[in-house]
Amino acid sequence: MPDEPAASAQLSPLMRQYWDIKSQNTDALLFFRVGDFYEMFDADAHVASRELDITLTSRPEPSYPNGRMPMAGVPARAADLYLGRLVAKGYSVAICEQVGIVGAEKGPVERQVTRILTPGTVLESHLLPQRENNYLLSLVKGGDLWGLACVDASCGEFFVTQLSEEQLILEVGRLEPKEILVAKKMVKPGPNEVMPREVLEVPQSLLASSYRFTGRPGMFFQFEPAQRRILQTFGVATLEGFGCQSLPLAVSAAGAALEYLEKTQAAEMPKFAGISAYTTDGHLTLDSNTRRNLELTETSRDRGFDGSLLWTLDQTRSGMGSRMLRKWLLKPLYSVPAIWERQDAVAELSRNAQQRDEIGNALARLSDVERLSVKLTSATVCPRDLMAIQCSIDALEPISKAVKDSSNPYLSSLQAVPAKLTELAGLISRAIAPEPPRELTEGGIFADGYNAEIDEIRALLGGGKQWIEDFQRQEQERTGIKSLKVNFNRNFGYFIEITNSNKQNAPADYIRKQTLTNAERFITPELKEYEAKILNAEKNQNDVEYKLFLEFRQSLVQYGQELLHYATRLASLDALLSLAQVAVERKYVRPTVDDSLTLDIKQGRHPVLEKILPMGKYVANDTRLEGDSEDHQLIILTGPNMSGKSSLLRQVAHIVILSQMGSFVPAESAHVGVVDRIFTRIGAVDDLTQGQSTFLVEMAETTQCCLSATPRSLILLDEVGRGTSTYDGVAIAWSVAEYLARDVRARTIFATHYHELNGLASFFPQIENYQVLVRELDGHVEFIRSVVPGGASRSYGVQVARMAGLPASVIDRAQYLMGQMEKKGAAAKILDGPKFRNIPMDEVMQLSLFEPKASDRVDNVALMSGVEEK
Repeated sequence: MPDEPAASAQLSPLMRQYWDIKSQNTDALLFFRVGDFYEMFDADAHVASRELDITLTSRPEPSYPNGRMPMAGVPARAADLYLGRLVAKGYSVAICEQVGIVGAEKGPVERQVTRILTPGTVLESHLLPQRENNYLLSLVKGGDLWGLACVDASCGEFFVTQLSEEQLILEVGRLEPKEILVAKKMVKPGPNEVMPREVLEVPQSLLASSYRFTGRPGMFFQFEPAQRRILQTFGVATLEGFGCQSLPLAVSAAGAALEYLEKTQAAEMPKFAGISAYTTDGHLTLDSNTRRNLELTETSRDRGFDGSLLWTLDQTRSGMGSRMLRKWLLKPLYSVPAIWERQDAVAELSRNAQQRDEIGNALARLSDVERLSVKLTSATVCPRDLMAIQCSIDALEPISKAVKDSSNPYLSSLQAVPAKLTELAGLISRAIAPEPPRELTEGGIFADGYNAEIDEIRALLGGGKQWIEDFQRQEQERTGIKSLKVNFNRNFGYFIEITNSNKQNAPADYIRKQTLTNAERFITPELKEYEAKILNAEKNQNDVEYKLFLEFRQSLVQYGQELLHYATRLASLDALLSLAQVAVERKYVRPTVDDSLTLDIKQGRHPVLEKILPMGKYVANDTRLEGDSEDHQLIILTGPNMSGKSSLLRQVAHIVILSQMGSFVPAESAHVGVVDRIFTRIGAVDDLTQGQSTFLVEMAETTQCCLSATPRSLILLDEVGRGTSTYDGVAIAWSVAEYLARDVRARTIFATHYHELNGLASFFPQIENYQVLVRELDGHVEFIRSVVPGGASRSYGVQVARMAGLPASVIDRAQYLMGQMEKKGAAAKILDGPKFRNIPMDEVMQLSLFEPKASDRVDNVALMSGVEEK
């Protein structure tokens, strides 16, 4: 942000006030309220004009070189729209309101920043994503460990943990935070630097990421002040109740998060029930590569929701249910009993269509109770929020009746609506008008009969219409002007309007107020006296209702935590109902889940493709893998492009994830021994942000599989080695497959174009060859998409290229060259020869084994040039 103009002595009073406030909020765009607009000046105006596509203008300001300061503005009534766009783009916005009375003092009206909107601290429901949490993370480093605090202020979530940097990267990737707080620190100047410089303490692995980092002074991350802040905020004497007394780094991170919330939220600081310590163990791990490759929450092509696995599963009725389902998908269970418990709930809901309908209809009537409960606890609810809470509580009784006979904990916990919530609904029903206003200052908040003073004022205002009618009739009779009208507008208040043809008959006591083209407007002392009385009554009503509402919502704070706890149970029910509905509609089955190392899927189907394709068009396939076994531990899967290899890999992963999140699965049957982590390498793109080519990305992902997998992992690799030369590629693919089979022994599917890898099955009994069937007719390929035992011997690349529409001349040339190479046997020489056949299998394979002789390279160059041997 720029500094205040040098010629500050020449600044106008308004601009001096602006720069005083701006100097305290240099890291945010300043929405500066001026009348009915929020104005932005100087550099902020340029940013706003560019990002919001609004007009960049200027205002006279002597302190600027050309005498004009850049300016851009948005109407206050439409500010939420523009704020949402800025926050979505990663900007922080300080909202500066007029808090003084215009004209009450000499100089500009008093203004102050009432709150700061940042990507991780948004509380307004219309600015928040409905289907996902809006996480703010706070990170602090200590030795080899990191402290992490995770906050969703809109949902009342506050979790902390302490973990290694490798675990931290996985957890940050799972949480997908909108903003990350880190400490700012000063480092000594480098060889070519004069002054110390400020850097952010960001984990090395996240330096090139797209996350939004916000630096905060290091003192806020220190343990002692952080601990004091936590104890003071929650009114406790010890951290033991939160489970983080032995996690000093987590405490430091939590204290920094609380300080940031206090700074940005000001008077609207959200309230939390407490802090919960957690560990990253006990769940199926899905790193960022795996989530992206499997398209769990968004597609790889356009990062859209439609076409993702979550899109396939999400039939939830509420935002909180959708968020819960997303959490389950990104953090599947590892505990078999916990998985069974969810499966039991899905099974019960799947069996009873009437129960599903009753619960679904009731859930559809719910507002986002989870987020509303946080506003209730924080005393920031508006009248319409309270009506939404009341309507939601009123919808709970049908749910209680629908689950009254259930013994499953997920369902039985909802068998009775807590008395405290029923009491809350009654209080709101008696107090709040059926259709309350949006703003607290508009009046009309409370129901008739709730407050005697408000009723008295309303009686006065209610008689106003009759008074006006009587006054109009009186004046018509007195003047003899039958067309005389008494009207009101906000500019002139009450007035008498007489047409030009009758204006000469206006009495002498009429005071001319306004001349129109066809009429004259007048006032009388009696009319102005009544106007003052009415307007004063309206103001009194608004003031009385405003003060009364602040007291009323403060009295409801005590109900917030009960509502939040019940909302969490409702969210789980909504997620379970969605899984049950999908299971019924698409004929999913309950998988057998246990602690074995078996993965046996009969007639499995891809859940996303099955939904997209017409009914019955997706070809189902069997998959069998046995971890740490001498039988079916690793499958070499061959077949041409477009045959469905990648789809099969995703299908297997999806079925495992669905099984461990407690869902039913698309198959005739499935036996899933729980998996601790899924590793994938399915497709890749250049990671230009980190200077990594496609091949380097592929190798990095493959390396992670080799080094981090256990016998309980699931590894799904597609086209390892494809990004380099054929010889290098085959060598790498062979070596990786051999290493996984011999040393890692995890359940693995290895899809490849390198048919030479079919030879591995001859050396390793745990490796099995499978192929995706195709049929060739008259030079054209028909994809059957059935997976059967055996290895493919051809890739059908030229035929696939023809299907893609390559020019006929290119296809003809490719067929000729392929024929020449096959005639020469160039490809066959790779694994043919005494040097390969005699290599001991317990030695590490070297790339030199696969390098062609100089004569081979000459032959290949001649073939590709179209030169035939004489």
